[in-house]
Amino acid sequence: MAGRGQEFDAARARTKRPLPLWVDALMRDTSTFEADELGAYLRLLMTMWSTPDLCIPDDPRRLARAAGVSKKLWNGRVGELIRPLLCEHSGGLSQKRLIEEARYIERHLAAQSKRKRASGEGSEDGPVPGWDDERGSQRDPQLLRHDARENSANSLKSPDQGQTADISADSPGNLPTQQPNNPTLGRREDARACPREAPPSEPTHRERLLEAMGADPVSGLIGPNGRILGRPSDMEVARRWSEELGLGIEDQLGVIREVMRFKDPTIEMRGFGYFTPAMRELASARNAPRLSPAAPKDGASAPHPMPTITAQLPKEYQK
Repeated sequence: MAGRGQEFDAARARTKRPLPLWVDALMRDTSTFEADELGAYLRLLMTMWSTPDLCIPDDPRRLARAAGVSKKLWNGRVGELIRPLLCEHSGGLSQKRLIEEARYIERHLAAQSKRKRASGEGSEDGPVPGWDDERGSQRDPQLLRHDARENSANSLKSPDQGQTADISADSPGNLPTQQPNNPTLGRREDARACPREAPPSEPTHRERLLEAMGADPVSGLIGPNGRILGRPSDMEVARRWSEELGLGIEDQLGVIREVMRFKDPTIEMRGFGYFTPAMRELASARNAPRLSPAAPKDGASAPHPMPTITAQLPKEYQK
C-alpha cells in the first residue's frame, strides 16, 4: 500500500496481480509451437507482467535469459517463432494483448485506490487508527479495544452484512486476489461499466486451410493416428503456393476442397505437399497461352475448309 504522502503506483501494484491469459488467443498464436517454445513464450509474458514498464530490453542475451533458453537457441528456432508476436513498447519489447490487459487492470486499481482515499480507509488522507481527530491526541488503547468489541457485536445483529471495503489494491502477491471482471464484484459501479468480452478475431490463413482439409483448425489434428498438419514446414509449402504459383487463398481452398471430395480414404496425408500437384495443375492452366484460331491458308475461305458432301442414292432412285 502506498505510504502517507506517496502517490499510488498502479503499474507497480499491477505486477502483484495474476497474469490474465485468453486461452483461445494463446492457442491460436502458438498452435505450431513445440513444448519448449510455448514454455519460453509464457516465461517471457510472465517476466513482462512482473515489471512496471511491461517490457524487456531488446537484447538477445536478456531475452534468452527471460525465456529460459540459451542465446544460441533464442537466435535460432525459438526467437524466430516468438519475435513476430512481440511489439515495441517503452524502449523494449512487449506483447500487444498483454499491454491492453495491463492498462485495464491499472485503471481498476487506480479507481480502487481513489475510492479508498476518499473514504479514508487506511490512506494518507484518512484518519490514522488510534488517533482522535477532534482532540488531536492519542486515544486510550483500552477504549479502542472496547469500541472494537462493540462494533463486532453490532455486526452480528444483521444477517445480511455486505462487503463494506474494497479489496486492497496492494495485496500480497502470494495470496489469491479477485480480478476486476469477477462476477462477485457485480454490485460495483466500475465493474458494471467495464464489461469485457474476448477480442474477436478472423480465421487465419492456416486455420482456413486446415478446416478445408478436415483437420482441427487450431491444433491441426487429423485422422485416427493423431497426425498434425499445419506445422511450419506446411506453412512454407502454402507460402510457395501463393508466391511461386500465384494462387490466392480462395484458389487454394477451392483446390483443397476439390481434392478432398475425390480423395481415397486409405491414403494418408503427410503434409500440405499432398495438394501441390493439384495446385500446379491449376496454376499451369491459368498461365497457359490463350487459344486462338489458326491463320487461313492462301485462297482458303476458312482455316479448315468444309468437305464436299455428295448424296449416294440407291440405283432404283437414280435417273
